[in-house]
Amino acid sequence: MDLAHALSSIPAFASFNAEEVEALSRAMDVAEFPDGHVFIREGDPSRVSDAAYVLLDGQVRVTRTADSKALAKELKPGEIFGLIALVDRGERSASCIANGPVRAASLGRAAFDHLIHSNASLAWKFQRVVARQLARDWERLRETLRAALAEH
Repeated sequence: MDLAHALSSIPAFASFNAEEVEALSRAMDVAEFPDGHVFIREGDPSRVSDAAYVLLDGQVRVTRTADSKALAKELKPGEIFGLIALVDRGERSASCIANGPVRAASLGRAAFDHLIHSNASLAWKFQRVVARQLARDWERLRETLRAALAEH
């Protein structure tokens, strides 16, 4: 499978032109991971796992010990996870674990830094991808808090 083609079909990258998608795909590494592989462990400093991932095949469970539910969400192909580690060096806020065999493309912080410093248009568009992800995560947290408060 051609990674650039796969990336161009993902809604988060819809605003990227062909050259930007190609540059992004060249900066990423594709690998297969077994069931139970821990991509990200909640509480680890981002330097331990300083990459973002695009899920190409399989499923990834996202869990948080801070949540009352063991399963925060289940990721499907085309979803991105670990984005915050590219822009924040703080602790990881959740664990991401392969639920069955997984194929994913990773973008490490060094490759990300090179991309955003060498291509202003791509940098701006990628920042929008990160901002949208933060907005979705914030909305999910807000709904979780609203439901918890309604129970009391």
